[in-house]
Amino acid sequence: MQTTSFVSALILVATATPTLASAEAYDPYESPPVSTDRGFMAAGLELRMHSIDIATQLITLEAGYRLGDSPFIVRGALGFGGYSDNDTTSSRAIEARVGIEADTCTSGRGACAFVGLDVGYMWGHHTSRNGPLPDGPMMSVPSGWTYDDSKVVVVGRAGFDFGGEMFRVRAGLDVTQDSVGIALALGHRFY
Repeated sequence: MQTTSFVSALILVATATPTLASAEAYDPYESPPVSTDRGFMAAGLELRMHSIDIATQLITLEAGYRLGDSPFIVRGALGFGGYSDNDTTSSRAIEARVGIEADTCTSGRGACAFVGLDVGYMWGHHTSRNGPLPDGPMMSVPSGWTYDDSKVVVVGRAGFDFGGEMFRVRAGLDVTQDSVGIALALGHRFY
């Protein structure tokens, strides 16, 4: 009888010890560790103002890959769209960019701020009914003039990224050598 009681007490102590040890190590005020994302993909819209009456609208796709546990993300972006102004009859704009982004986030990663710099190329073309001829190569067409706006683009970017662990909203301000734009995208983070 005493042997059975002793063995029962030994089993009770052996099974309770890990529970007691883990209860002592638990700190209710300590935040759980937040894993760093490995990268993201996003799709959205961008509106760039070149002047008071000329704008570029783009549908954008972007992706980024985080460099280890650092705040730096190597990113690429594609944009498809066109120009608009008072006289444009047809246009197209295709843009490809690569760059680097750095971010900093709240402890739970609910909100992040980012800054970045991209370099790329925009293939742009628009045809207008009339108006003053802009600088650059032009050809005469029956409906007015055609303007080739293809060029290297350097884009400085800053903005915010907020949401849950998986889905995020990215909002930013993009500044190029000849425009200022706003961008809004829905993204997915990879862990």
